[in-house]
Formats: sequence, structure tokens, C-alpha cells
Amino acid sequence: MLKLNKLAMPIMAALAMSSQVDAQGFSNNANLDDNISSSVKMNPLAPGIIVKYKSNNRSQSLEHASARATEMGNAYGLNLKFKRMMSGNAEVLSIVKDDSKSAKAIDLDKIVQQISKRPDVEYAEIDALMVPYLVPNDTAYNTQWH
Repeated sequence: MLKLNKLAMPIMAALAMSSQVDAQGFSNNANLDDNISSSVKMNPLAPGIIVKYKSNNRSQSLEHASARATEMGNAYGLNLKFKRMMSGNAEVLSIVKDDSKSAKAIDLDKIVQQISKRPDVEYAEIDALMVPYLVPNDTAYNTQWH
């Protein structure tokens, strides 16, 4: 019995200290939007750009969408290729890495803002990979509708 108590005390102390560290880390990450936008800034050359044109300027064919992506890429100094259509008539344009253009010199955020200001564009955003940063701790999480 005495041997069990000698082992149990250090284990319980380690568990108590680790839960305090987790709680402190959670309170420091209160603003998830900052975490998400910083992940995009850490990887400024995301795989592409999502562009939705206004309803009267939608691409009529794949050839038209491809030509428009090439034209837009030339206007902003990127090598853009049409990748696919999305639901809601948005288009995904992929950024082709090219040796002639320095990937580090491109400020993708500013380019996306400039594309958003075009009169034929409804919105544009970086096609960044979004990952969860927290695991829900709600005990009824499995019963909720997702």
C-alpha cells in the first residue's frame, strides 16, 4: 500500500500541472480569427485564389475561364491557371510556381485586395487550407448537429 502511494503522488502532481498548462494555453488563444489569418500570412503563397465574378460577367465556358485567369495573372504578375468551378459560380485559380517570378516577392494579400476592387468581381479571397485549432470540450458535442 505504501509503495502505491509513493507512485500515485508524482503521477497526480504531473497530471495537475499539465492541466494548468493546457488551461493557460487555451486562454491565450481567445481570438481564433487572428490564428486563422496568421496561418495564411505564414504561407503567403497559398495554392490559389477564389474569385467570384458578378452575375453578368460569369465565365460561359472552360476556355473563357482559362483565358480570363491567364489575363488576370498577367495583369498582376502571377502565373494563374483556371483550376475548377465552385458552387455559387466562384472560380478557383491556381498559382503556378514559376522560376522567372520570385515567389517571395509576391504579396498575395495585396493582389487579392486589388482583384476584389475590379468592377467585374464580386469577391476574391485566398484559397488557403483551414485547419481546426481547438478540439471542442462540450460533453454533448456528439449529439449536436454539424
